[in-house]
Amino acid sequence: MNQCPRCSYSLEGLPEVHACPECGLQYNGETTYLELKPSKTSWKGIAVVAVVTSWLAFDTGMRPKWVSIVCICFWSIMLIVTVGHHAYQLRQAQKGQLILDWLGIRYVRPNGGTDTIVISDIRRAKYSWITGQLTVFGWDDQKLLTIPQWQLGGEWRAIDLANEINRRAA
Repeated sequence: MNQCPRCSYSLEGLPEVHACPECGLQYNGETTYLELKPSKTSWKGIAVVAVVTSWLAFDTGMRPKWVSIVCICFWSIMLIVTVGHHAYQLRQAQKGQLILDWLGIRYVRPNGGTDTIVISDIRRAKYSWITGQLTVFGWDDQKLLTIPQWQLGGEWRAIDLANEINRRAA
């Protein structure tokens, strides 16, 4: 590791297991660091709903006028619901940093607090394409952590993180 994953400070010449002199992040060669934030791809759903319903609403073709009015009302309602749901997700979003290393999973809040899930407490991690969430389970199948994939930067990144957690917990 040549630079700190949190602050980009140069770590050249420092031992493989160390703390960053700039920000204090403990790391080793296998430290995975993720910034939790809503990704721009989370607007994909709104764009898809807008395009499909716009096409249905405004492509009148040979339909009677009342069908077009119903489609326009449906389009408006779907767009309002989709934007509202997205705004709710953004408000509920966890922000901060997620650090996966030899200690386990550390969630660092923006205000400075830290939650740690020790690697020995983790049974498995699972990504669900139905809910779009990465869930970390303990030995009693209790959910220890749930993060939407759009906060991790996309579906493939969430799948990769679940695989990495499972590899380290094994």
